[in-house]
Amino acid sequence: IEFVDETTGWIGGSNGTLLHSTDGGETWSKENFPSTDNIRDIAFRGRLNGWILCERSQYQRPKGVSRSYLMETDDGGLSWKKSEFKATNEPLTRLLLTKNGEGRVIGEGGMISEFPARERAEKRFSLPVRYLMLDGTAFENGGLLLVGGGGTVIASDDGGVSWREARFIGLSPSVRLSAVSFVNENRGWVVGDNGTIFRSMDAGRTWQSAVSGTSANLLDVWFNEAGVGFASGDDGIILRSLDTGRNWTLEQSGTKHRLERFGLAGRNLFAVGFGGTIIVRDISSGVRKGNREVDNK
Repeated sequence: IEFVDETTGWIGGSNGTLLHSTDGGETWSKENFPSTDNIRDIAFRGRLNGWILCERSQYQRPKGVSRSYLMETDDGGLSWKKSEFKATNEPLTRLLLTKNGEGRVIGEGGMISEFPARERAEKRFSLPVRYLMLDGTAFENGGLLLVGGGGTVIASDDGGVSWREARFIGLSPSVRLSAVSFVNENRGWVVGDNGTIFRSMDAGRTWQSAVSGTSANLLDVWFNEAGVGFASGDDGIILRSLDTGRNWTLEQSGTKHRLERFGLAGRNLFAVGFGGTIIVRDISSGVRKGNREVDNK
């Protein structure tokens, strides 16, 4: 899920399913997207320019063709053009838009690459790990931070030329880390399997664990500047924190479906996941006002 602003949003899923909202997520319409492959991620820079990461079936993929590719629009989704990555068997998982206008994609085998484009050759960079990378963030100063399998948290201060491993205070993670969220240059959170949650107050240099109160796999995390945050995951679980992630409480999501991603439109936080599930919560205050499902035409 990706919101360009308070009114314009996109949701991607399996079999090329692409939903579009122009009313802040109150209603969603299905787009005529020119692909039936699974959508792994969506990234937009403004209303017009956007990229969708697609993944071909491993068993139906033509020989010598990469498992993943990009679909790009420069007219707000009215038309899409395909760009291929160098042929590789490894799936790609997430798109990152850096603050200087560059696009990066991460994936399996410790892979990070620039977005392919017709006017230049694709450029790939080496990472110090071979784990599957699952999420990342790009800082204003050009730095990058990535998380993934094997408890990996690595950061770069020079746009990906060199990398350093994060330091953990006390317990170090060994499970898969699925998502990372930063609200500014300093404060960030990471979540992963078995209810794993870590928080950092120094730009991701050091991390300290928090007690989540669950053993469910957590798939995404979101915070605002006021220190109010949510984590989502398997079995419809949603956790809430009111104190920058020190303490967490369980909320009733109203669904047992796996909740994979968060997206914010104004004061409404959306969670989307398995089975076409879309739920939304008003986060304008720390008091729970209830979740509700939205219209998916």
